[in-house]
Amino acid sequence: SNSAFSVPPQQLITHDGGIIEVGAEVQYAITDCVALVREVAEHQEMIRSLSKTVLVRLTIKRTIQELQKEKHSCEEAVMAEINSQVRKWGLDIRNVCFSDVKVLKAPEKEGGGIPPL
Repeated sequence: SNSAFSVPPQQLITHDGGIIEVGAEVQYAITDCVALVREVAEHQEMIRSLSKTVLVRLTIKRTIQELQKEKHSCEEAVMAEINSQVRKWGLDIRNVCFSDVKVLKAPEKEGGGIPPL
C-alpha cells in the first residue's frame, strides 16, 4: 500500500545565486516488509530525513530557471536518488512532487554567463 509525507518548504540558495523556497510531497510503497523491519527501525523518520537531504543537495545545483522550466526532470532526479538509497530497505519511492518554487531573491545575473566587458 502507498504512503505519503511532506518535506516542509526549505529555503535554498540556487546555483545562480537566487534564493528559493521549495518543499515536496513524497509518495512511497513498502515492497519488502521483512527487509524493512530488519534494516530500518524508524523508516518514516529516516525516509523523511533522506528526502529532505536529497531535495536540498540536488536543488542547489540547479538555477531558478531550470527549477521552474524543468520541474519534472528535477523531481525525477530527486526520486531516482532517494530510490538508490531506499530500495535495499524494502521501500520504493513512487512519486516526488515539488511544491511551487517560491523565488525569494532573483538570481545574481540573468543567464549566469560571463558579463560583457
